[in-house]
Amino acid sequence: MIEKIIYRFFAPAGALLADHNHFRGINLVRFGANLNIMLDRKDYEGISILDLSIDMYHSITNIKKSRALTGNWNW
Repeated sequence: MIEKIIYRFFAPAGALLADHNHFRGINLVRFGANLNIMLDRKDYEGISILDLSIDMYHSITNIKKSRALTGNWNW
């Protein structure tokens, strides 16, 4: 009984931390003036949630830097 509980709950948690996994990732999308205009899109799939958070942080900081350089703060 306890082996089933461990396998069911802790194995997926361990897989999320693994370098390569079979879980769907996250789509990071930056929209323009409305939802019909996509300015940037990145797909993160099959990577560790730690790598995912680092990559998303870098993407967001790059967006902020580009807005600061161009002076365009409008969505």
